[in-house]
Amino acid sequence: MGMKESPVTWNVPSNESPVDPLGPPHWSSKFGDVNVQDFAIQISTTKNFEDTKAHWSYRLKANRALGNLFGVGSGGCTDFHSGIGNVSYIKDILTETVVTAKFNCSKFGSNTDPNLGWGRMNYCFRNKCPKGYAFFKGVPFRLDNHGSFSYSASSEFSGITHDATAFVGCVAGKCCACFGTKGGRGHYCSRKCKAVNGGTIITGKVYVWFWIRTRMPKRLWKRCMEFKMKTEAGKSETYYIDRMTGTAHKGTCSEQFQAFLNEGTLVVKNKESLNNIPSVPGLLSYREDNEKLYVKKGNKWDAIGSENETKNLVMTEVTHLEKNLADQKKIQGARTQNLESSINKRLTQLEQHLKARLKKIEGKVPYTGRWPSGSYCILANGKCPSGFSRSHGYMKAIKMYTTNSAYMKQVYFGDSKIMCHDSCRGWGDLVITACCK
Repeated sequence: MGMKESPVTWNVPSNESPVDPLGPPHWSSKFGDVNVQDFAIQISTTKNFEDTKAHWSYRLKANRALGNLFGVGSGGCTDFHSGIGNVSYIKDILTETVVTAKFNCSKFGSNTDPNLGWGRMNYCFRNKCPKGYAFFKGVPFRLDNHGSFSYSASSEFSGITHDATAFVGCVAGKCCACFGTKGGRGHYCSRKCKAVNGGTIITGKVYVWFWIRTRMPKRLWKRCMEFKMKTEAGKSETYYIDRMTGTAHKGTCSEQFQAFLNEGTLVVKNKESLNNIPSVPGLLSYREDNEKLYVKKGNKWDAIGSENETKNLVMTEVTHLEKNLADQKKIQGARTQNLESSINKRLTQLEQHLKARLKKIEGKVPYTGRWPSGSYCILANGKCPSGFSRSHGYMKAIKMYTTNSAYMKQVYFGDSKIMCHDSCRGWGDLVITACCK
């Protein structure tokens, strides 16, 4: 129901999305009203469960809604530092052993206001908290410096002001994950993220999963006949009657009660226990010895995801993909060919159009490479062309009404110009230089 990728607790959002063990980090607010029997915490140094360093669960004395997980002044938690109280026992899941039945409270944080700290965390188990339990909409800063989960195998309290066997979260702004050796029952995590007795402190990347259990698996087929016989040496041995065959086997009935119904899936210890399950088509069973899941097909159990099934599935999928790829390639080839044909046709039309335009323009403006015949003048701009003679004249100090921009605009025409005379005090100059023939 929760996952995060750092020791920090206060910035983990909660929403209605299911929690993927691989992320992204968040709490699921879907379980706020679900009655919980166990609340478990798993700490790993990588995303792989195989690298788990600490894994424990709180068995609650009475089932309670996840949104009421934290309480104040009840079940062993004090009024000032509250957290997970009313605990029946702590179980170390890595070693599958109950490490203490005298634990009272895993301190989460201080009790400053019912709407802050652990109270806010209860709220976020039921509602969306986009930025985490320590942040409120419209408030630009964090409102809490605590938020931790821990346990002690040898003390009634853990976290905040007490040492712990394992710890993850924040105390007074310092955040870390802490644990000892596998199966250890000492204190390895001191206050404010300090390691003791060989404990390990991680302040950076760490992966934490939060699990809940709503009920225990139920035992199936409780009836069993058991009897004792004496051997020739006079030693007493215990036998039981096989439920399926009616034959006697050495052992006890308790050894045969290894099948449990766990949310619709049978969990068995080994192949022998698996074969003792009645023939129910479609029934699922998980073998703990080889960590495989089986489905009942007729009179036999078939491993889901077996090598042959996987190979056939892969080959079928590959064949399907190859066919789709070939079809897509064929379609794409036809599209490419049509596109090329259309582009070539358009280019041909454009070329013909441009040639026609050019021919039309060339017909209107013939180019002879010579000046037109006749007598005329052109304004000079440097040396005159061959066949032209240079003529130059001017009128200076022409009296004008005024020389502002409304009456005069100074300009050059090659070597010719209209200019002010002197300082433009009502006088102007006109200079013309031409090439004539």
